[in-house]
This record gives sequence, C-alpha cells and structure tokens, in this order.
Amino acid sequence: MLGRHEAYIGVLIDDLVTRPMSEPYRLHTSRAEYRLLLRPDSADLRLSDYAYKYGLIDEARYAQVVQKRESIQHTLAQLDRITFTSSRLIEASAQEVGIASLGQRLSARELLRRPEVCYAQVEQLSQRVVSTSLPDLPDETAEEVELQVKYESYVRKQEQTVHRTRRLEEQLIPETINYQDVSHLRTQARQKLTLTRPRTVGQASR
Repeated sequence: MLGRHEAYIGVLIDDLVTRPMSEPYRLHTSRAEYRLLLRPDSADLRLSDYAYKYGLIDEARYAQVVQKRESIQHTLAQLDRITFTSSRLIEASAQEVGIASLGQRLSARELLRRPEVCYAQVEQLSQRVVSTSLPDLPDETAEEVELQVKYESYVRKQEQTVHRTRRLEEQLIPETINYQDVSHLRTQARQKLTLTRPRTVGQASR
C-alpha cells in the first residue's frame, strides 16, 4: 500500500477513499502535499524496491536502479569533498565552461547550487583544475544529482514533515470502533468516519 509521500497513486487512492468526489476524478499534482518528493524522474528510485520485491521487474533492471542510487550517493559525497578557490587559473577555466566568476572559495556542491549552473559544467571544471574529479554520469543520473542539490533545503523540509506525519499513519484505528460512542465528535464527523472507516489516525485527520 503506497503512502501519500511515496507515489501519486497513493494520493489518488487515499483521496478517492476519504474525500467525496462530486465530478469525475482527475488527479492534479497540487493535491499532493509532497510534490518535490514525487517527481516523475525519481519514480524508479522510490518504487523499484517494491517492484523487485513483488516480481514486477527482473534482477537486471533492479541492479540498474541500485547502481544509479549508489552513483548518486557517491557523487553527492564527492561534491562536498571538492573545493574551488578563486585563483586566476580556476576563474579562467570556469569562464571556459560557461560558469560565472566564483568570487570566493566554494565547494562543488555550493557551485552546483547556483540556478544557472548544471552538473556537466561543474564536472568539466573539476576535470581541469582538481586532482580528484567528479564522475562522468549518464544524463538522467546527473539530472537527479543536480535536482537533489538545488532543491536540497526544500526536500529536507518535506522529509521532516513526512517523518512527523508518519507517526499518525502508523497509529491504526480498530476496525470494531463505534464512532457513535466517541465523545466530543460533531454529528457530521461521526457520519463521515462511519462511512469511510479510516484505517489510521492520519487518514482520519484528513
């Protein structure tokens, strides 16, 4: 069962179960609370573990995803270890690959965080001026690294929110509960809870 933080289909099913729809249902991405975590280009990283566990993809396909995940983690670590100083050589090399003046000492991660800088540029600069250069990644892996760096602070906030709300999702509601016996609930709330029979406290709160 996919959660709202794992896949758009998790949002779709949860909404259909808990929210009455007055028109044919269309899933708008705005209905998902964690849109940065549910980017289409990260679907393989999020869902391949499930797919492999339940026999939906073979071992070779899963091995590709594992390799991609390891490459991303290795590259992110490398971005922290590589630094560029604002020397004449590095500034000239940066200009050659299309990067504006550094102006100060920067890590590769800080440089990649600039909106106008892409991973390929930082990788080319590292090859020219440092002894330990960044790996040459496939386009889709490089794009994932780039997006993780540029949206890092926003993604971290969403992950913290998911961690807080997950506790509510893990609190199961007994199937035998009688909402008519629960005090301090409005009549409308009793009726809706009786109709939808939410599985968890989190689902009930929505």
